Amino acid sequence: MTQEAATTKGGDLVLTRKYNQRTKEWNSVVVKVKKKYEYIPVLMAKVLRMRKEDVDVVTRNVSLNESDPALLAPTIAHKPAPPSKELYMAKKTRFKHTNQDGNLQRTSDLGDS
Repeated sequence: MTQEAATTKGGDLVLTRKYNQRTKEWNSVVVKVKKKYEYIPVLMAKVLRMRKEDVDVVTRNVSLNESDPALLAPTIAHKPAPPSKELYMAKKTRFKHTNQDGNLQRTSDLGDS
């Protein structure tokens, strides 16, 4: 099951960028439509029911460690990120990418076929 690509109101693809630590380069990524998580209310009800029936007390305060990744810098990149559209257009691929309006059209480096 694949998720659909997210689009703006104008019909353009929603893009983001990701830094690859191994290659030291930025890559573009097409953003997917968010999941709906329709099973969460049922799961929460089961967890709460099990917690109600549990006899052990689990009330304690857990603080974050100073070296916790959530407290580090927002990216690990050593250079600033270029615009997402620029990365997407420069990305090499075997496939031809277009949307309904023809925006963000990209052809492969192997030739137009």
